[in-house]
Parts: sequence; C-alpha cells; structure tokens
Amino acid sequence: MHTKHRASIEHFQLRNLMSVPAYNTVHFSHESKVYSWVPAHDDLSCLIDLSKPPIHSGFRGPVKISTMKSAHNICIAGGFTGEYALRPAGKEGAGVEGYVTTNANGITNHIDIVPSRTSHAPMGIFASNDQHLRVLDCETNTFIADHELSRAINCTATSPDGRLRVVIGDSPDAWVVEADTGRPVHPLRGHRDFGFACAWSPDMRHIATSNQDKTVIIWDARTWRILQTIESDVAGYRSVRFSPVGGGPRTLLLAEPADRIAIVNAQTYQSRQVHDFFGEIGGADFSPDGSTIWVANTDEHFGGFMEFDRRQWGQPYGPRGLPNEWIREADLDEDERCVLSERERQMRFWWNLSDEEHEALLL
Repeated sequence: MHTKHRASIEHFQLRNLMSVPAYNTVHFSHESKVYSWVPAHDDLSCLIDLSKPPIHSGFRGPVKISTMKSAHNICIAGGFTGEYALRPAGKEGAGVEGYVTTNANGITNHIDIVPSRTSHAPMGIFASNDQHLRVLDCETNTFIADHELSRAINCTATSPDGRLRVVIGDSPDAWVVEADTGRPVHPLRGHRDFGFACAWSPDMRHIATSNQDKTVIIWDARTWRILQTIESDVAGYRSVRFSPVGGGPRTLLLAEPADRIAIVNAQTYQSRQVHDFFGEIGGADFSPDGSTIWVANTDEHFGGFMEFDRRQWGQPYGPRGLPNEWIREADLDEDERCVLSERERQMRFWWNLSDEEHEALLL
C-alpha cells in the first residue's frame, strides 16, 4: 500500500481515473491534474495540468477531470463540460487541449486509446453523455468520426482487430457496432438496468459487460450468446479489465465502486478471488506484463495505491492441460501486445517466490 499519493473522484459513477502504462509507472488524476508516478523511486511528475488553463484553450476555468486513459504512449484526460487534453509520452511542453463537444451535457464518460487498423497510429475513443461517440486521431489532433446514438454512452471496448466495438450506456442493452462506420451489428440483451463498463478479451472470443443490475455477463463474440453471468457482492462493477496478452493465466479484473475487487478465472468463469479493503475505488488496472494489479483507493484518510503481485504468474498450463494464455505460446513473440520476451516468460515463476520457496526449489 502506497499512501503518499492518491487519485481523486470528481463524479460518483465514473471510476476510470488511473492507468498503468508500464510495469513501473502509474498514471492517475488528482483534481485538475494528471500525474505520472514511478513507485520504486517515488518519482512524481505532472503530465497534464488543467488547473490554470491558458486563455487560448477556451476553457472557462479549472477543469474537473471525469476520466482519463494512458496507452500506446499517449495520455488523454476528459472533463465535465466536454474538454479534453492530450499529452504524448516523452514530449516536452504542455501537450494540446480542446473540446470534444460544447454541448452542456457533454461530460466525457469514458476514454479508450486503440491503434488505427490502417496506420497503427493511436486513436482516442470518446464516449460522451451527449449520446455521441467520437474518434480522435492523436497524431493530427483531428476528430475523424462522430457517431450519434440514442442514449448516453458510458463505456466502449474495441475488438483487438479494430473492426468492431461494443458500446454500453444508459440502456439495458449493449450494442456491437462497426468501428469505422458506427453501423449497428448486433444487440446484447440480458441486463435489466444501465450499463457502465465493458471489455473485449484479447483473443476476441469473449465480451464482458457490467451493469447496475449488479451482474457481469460474459458473451460469446462468435454467436452473441450468454456464456456466464457473474453477480457482484454489493454494487455493480464500475471497471472491467481482461488480463493482458503474455500476462500468464487468463483472468478478468472487476472493481466495485468501493471496498472490493474480484479476480475471475477467465478460462472457466467458475471461480474468483475477492479482495476486501476500505475506501472508494478510483480505478483498477493490470500492468502491461500482467505481473501486478494496481487499485486507486481514494479514501481521504486511508487512501493511496494498492499493489497486488500475482502468484503462479509463470504457470505454463491451466486446468486439465488447457493452455493458459490468450494466444498460443508459439505466437507470443510475434504479438506486439506481449511485452515480455520468451526468456522473461520462462523465468516468471522465480519472481514472486518467497525466500522459503526459493530455497526449497534450489534444494
């Protein structure tokens, strides 16, 4: 538990205020700023500062950050009245600011960053409360798509091949749409309330949707049928993450708004591990190598960042001899989503051993 720094929640329903872009780096928002923090050295730096925006930005004052995301060497923050700010990794200067929308109901509910299917340049996917889904080309700072839906959009998840996108919002139904055109492909009907989180598995076979009806539904993305329904303990899960490619046995990370996260076996969806603590949750995420889970605990007195190291991270096989990874082991070296080399993956089982286990293994 790291208690020196903490994230802050500006909207009680939006809990994507932390990202883990590297195994040793955490990005998080606090009030009107986004910080980059290296826990091993307690090195804190400000990536985005919207507390005193320049006049030319057009912002009316300090920006209340509603959501943020860091991925593909880009950090993007969204605000309550349609503002956004973008900062490329390793670049000097303040980055760029602008408006996603000037609609009075244009709060940014969710941001995702995905590579373009054609150029592999990073794109920002903005889900807004004004019922629009917008796509930003991060290299040119130009919005290249604007799709209007019938309800407010609370979360999106793009398929790994970039062709489809699941959209969830103020409706019991989630929708799968074409990523390029926004054309509806298929509804996902099974929830009873508004949806707030979704994720697409790295092997493209499963979609997870979380809803205020206190359930997460796992869908088969090949047949659009329900595979499993997972119930939460107290409140609906606000954050849903599949473990990364090359990160060991498949898992699904679920975060409630407060006090509890669950780690589900994503091979069978029949078992889960629950961690209880005290505090509102501002975000939860895997490190890119899958070795660690970070949780932003925003409690005023007991808050900070909780770090969970994974045990049996180097386990080569799942239950009954099933392969544990999202893709075949032989294909991991060719997959750019896998950040570990073959040698590093082979040595993973040493990393989290206790001193007693290490000595017993040597003997």
